[in-house]
Amino acid sequence: MPVVSPLPRKGAIALSELSEQDLRPLKGRRVLIVGDLILDHYLWGEVERTTPEAPVPVVRHERDSWIPGGAANVAHNVAALGGEPRLIGVVGKDSYFDQFRACLRECGVSPRYAVTDPDRPTTVKTRVVSMGQQLLRIDHEDTSPLPPAIKQRLIRIIEAETPNCQSVILSDYAKGALDPEIIAAAIRAAHAAGLPVLADPKGRDYSRYKGVDVLTPNQKETALASGISIRAGRSRSSSARIEMPEARAVSFWLGVSTSTPL
Repeated sequence: MPVVSPLPRKGAIALSELSEQDLRPLKGRRVLIVGDLILDHYLWGEVERTTPEAPVPVVRHERDSWIPGGAANVAHNVAALGGEPRLIGVVGKDSYFDQFRACLRECGVSPRYAVTDPDRPTTVKTRVVSMGQQLLRIDHEDTSPLPPAIKQRLIRIIEAETPNCQSVILSDYAKGALDPEIIAAAIRAAHAAGLPVLADPKGRDYSRYKGVDVLTPNQKETALASGISIRAGRSRSSSARIEMPEARAVSFWLGVSTSTPL
């Protein structure tokens, strides 16, 4: 499966547009991002002893930091590159959403299209960090299927906003926002507008992303979907094992700085 660039559709962003001189290559581009909205919380402190109750460290809390995660991190990156992200997803009606909204605005992303579900918590990943080491992660989330009413609200927003953008990104973290119906609606709206669709997938079954232009799984996700071990410089034949006949390109990440086109 070759990597095709540029994608010959209206508003496609060609690789040739990215240059060392242009540090904001998405300037003037509106990017629709649909996916799981996550608030990353870091709890920082010092460890000086273990508790007598159990062989675990006692962390003396010093400070907290909050950053957008999941699809919200994608939106943050788009904004940092000069683009205008339209971020669509689901949050809870809780204090974490207030913090999430503040984080988005701080990095230049509008929370306007975040749909509130009063029966679902805002997804939060809390990492306890001391002396440069992560000691623990606590996930505050509900990954159950979305209520039909919330799902229809998301689809209506997707259909209304897609024609105003130049590309669509599906950012799947398996938290419930991207079920097959919403994925299909986003791909259908993008194709109707002549826009390219990129998907960062999750899970074993990639058939749910049928119709996307580019898939960007990481090394672990590629191995899970293909059923074979993936190593840098090896196992390139795994591309044939990923059932995505209508994807125009697949690129998987082997590490921090290595991407292998399939």
